Amino acid sequence: MHKNKAALMLNAAAVLLSALALAWLPQSASGADLALSEPDLSSALPGDNPVKQACLQPAAAKNPHCQPRSLGPTRFSGRVRALVVRPDDSNTIWAATASGGLWVTHDAGSTWSHASDVMRTLVFSSLAIDPNNPNVMYAGSGEIHTTLHLLDATHTAPGSDAGLTLRGPRRGAGIFKTTDGGVHWNELTNTTLSPDFFFVSRVAVSPLNSNIVLAATTTGLWRSTDGGVNWTRALKRVTTPAGTLLVALTGVFLDVKFHSHDPANVVAAGLDGQVFFATDGGAIFNPSTLPPAPAGVPATPTRVELAFLRSQADVWFALELFSKNSGEDPMVVLRSTNGGANFAIRSNPAVIPCGNNRLYSGALFVSDFGSNVFVGGTELCRSDNGGVSFAKVFGSDIHNDYHSIVRGGNDILGNGTIFIGNDGGIFRILDPSRLTFTAPVDAAVLNLNNGLVNQQFQGASMNSAGIIVGGAQDIGTLHRGTDGTWTELFGGPGGSDGPPTAADPSAADLFYFGKSVARLYRSTALGGKECIAGASGFPLLDMHDDGAQCSPRNPPGCDPLSASCKTLATGRCLGANPIVLDPTDPNILYVGCERLWRTIDVKSSPSLIDWFVIKPVDSSSPDEALISAIALAPSDRNVMWVGTLHASLTPPGDLWMTTQLRASLPTLLGSWQKVTDSILPARPVSAIAVHPTTTSRVYVSYSGWASAGMTTPSHNLFRGVKGTDGKFHFADISAGLPPGPVYCVALNGSGRIAAGTEFGVRLSSDDGATWSLAGPRVAVAGTTWIDAHHLLVASYGRGVFQLTL
Repeated sequence: MHKNKAALMLNAAAVLLSALALAWLPQSASGADLALSEPDLSSALPGDNPVKQACLQPAAAKNPHCQPRSLGPTRFSGRVRALVVRPDDSNTIWAATASGGLWVTHDAGSTWSHASDVMRTLVFSSLAIDPNNPNVMYAGSGEIHTTLHLLDATHTAPGSDAGLTLRGPRRGAGIFKTTDGGVHWNELTNTTLSPDFFFVSRVAVSPLNSNIVLAATTTGLWRSTDGGVNWTRALKRVTTPAGTLLVALTGVFLDVKFHSHDPANVVAAGLDGQVFFATDGGAIFNPSTLPPAPAGVPATPTRVELAFLRSQADVWFALELFSKNSGEDPMVVLRSTNGGANFAIRSNPAVIPCGNNRLYSGALFVSDFGSNVFVGGTELCRSDNGGVSFAKVFGSDIHNDYHSIVRGGNDILGNGTIFIGNDGGIFRILDPSRLTFTAPVDAAVLNLNNGLVNQQFQGASMNSAGIIVGGAQDIGTLHRGTDGTWTELFGGPGGSDGPPTAADPSAADLFYFGKSVARLYRSTALGGKECIAGASGFPLLDMHDDGAQCSPRNPPGCDPLSASCKTLATGRCLGANPIVLDPTDPNILYVGCERLWRTIDVKSSPSLIDWFVIKPVDSSSPDEALISAIALAPSDRNVMWVGTLHASLTPPGDLWMTTQLRASLPTLLGSWQKVTDSILPARPVSAIAVHPTTTSRVYVSYSGWASAGMTTPSHNLFRGVKGTDGKFHFADISAGLPPGPVYCVALNGSGRIAAGTEFGVRLSSDDGATWSLAGPRVAVAGTTWIDAHHLLVASYGRGVFQLTL
């Protein structure tokens, strides 16, 4: 297996929430549902029984038993993949969020509302507005960008790693269309649940003929001539010894655009630096000629972003993104003056001080007359000389990792407002022509995230006072006080991945949290933090950090080690590694990496905390078996279960248990038993829950899909019962669940099971015989029972919310 696959797994999110005694939460504001009256589109998803489907109808709009109570955050937003601004009303902006659905503002970003949760998916990467009718828009679902570097390095089939972790690619459900300005969205039937449209990275509408629509997907470049009703692949010319042939344009495509000045001119870009141009409105394409890579840059580009010059026909810009497989990837700006047939280097990495993040980010914007060029990678760079040279743009409140840069307003000079979508939400830069190149460049940046609740939480915990701390993708660890206000514990504009957290049930504001790959912190008085990893025995990791310097360490002891630094200890962790605090003894904390670590004095001074390995490295694994789930038995503190995810996926994961957790260390180390059953799937273990009153019943969830088609039942939730032979025997209880991963499972004392799936929370009151949907169809990282009727949900796309059941 290629080392990049291991890297993907090592930096992917594992899912775990500590089960703690929780209190009722106050309500906070959230966006209103815009389209509860839409036709129900849920029939293809098992588990949406008629009782719960009624909650999707207009009469239930204000029923507290149907509507989730959003707890925010309303200020710290998550990843936005695409933006469109209405050309006739620049106050109306639509946003496609990575896993939180479609959102709209009608007041230039002061407030936001989400489109209907009746839609079959909330995962979106692309938006396109009809240039001839702004009431017509298209939204392409699915997100493949999180694994582009893997696809390029190994040519793994798109989507084959989808659902193994929360950080992997997310399957969509086709293309959606609105004809009334976004009030109602309808599925385009011939794209619905089609593998050809599971990952739609771009949609483009012809300015000359609204019926002509192009879609860049992971199976090719698709074309419709009837407004999205029917689709066929576009064609390309191929020269052979027998003559010129027309063949289907297949492969992974990531961008396509019509030139607004000459709509017959279309340019499309695919993986591995493939670029094609057409002069007939996108029916037949020819390969473009790109220049050789500059010296010192990898020979083959991986991905290309496109932009046309609005004021002049035939002029195109292209941003080539290269993958070095380590560090930040270089970017090169190209320019074509003949409709995309040939490109020349406009600027190389030597003059672009912004790098890219392993092809995960990347955006290009060119002003109307070409003087201003913006390049977004990990950071944002701007040129005021047509892309010849660049400087970084620094804003006081702007986030990193850029995905979309679009024109706002109708400034005829082409130097007006631009809107930016990145991992921290949506931002506006006013009049880029006024930016100066003093160091740093001063950007008039405005944060537009008020009410945009699309955070991707990887875990959250709450104490008895009602305070919540959650770790989110790239926006760090966030803290919600009893007044409903969210603040940062760890993060900032530069970004940070926050793993699952743990709350001390006996202390009002004592939490354990961190940054990815086991950089572990403890909260201090007045909102501070202190590192508790590495001070006395806990291993720092032998993998590179997120940009912090090895020496001096800042903060001391909590940065993993790069290859150029002295290695203190070996061992790796998942990006969102699990941590569990013992609720009966909050001095005991468990941390899962390649080994399972424990301290019994986590409240001591950081320099005095002793960490011990209580489960060794899995010697039977051909490579890293990384701990992805930890579960304590509520009725017997000698019993613990552990699940793993293997970096190479050979095998994908294992299930372990011990009944000697309180034994002496030598006894405990040798007590772990691998639990097997032929019915259990060959997939990573995502979560484990032991029955509240007996250790003889356990529930285990798995991630991943059952087939490459990603539509068949996945069989990802099992109940284990200890038999008279002393072994656990498992039964599949996932028959009523939707296809796809089950990321978490939680039990309460009343016999209810809450399963967090790729498509929302599913509930069972009959031990898994039947299931029903509760809340939006968003991927769920963690569920925690507050009491028998109230459930706290950490979602991967809609922040934290509470369900009344």
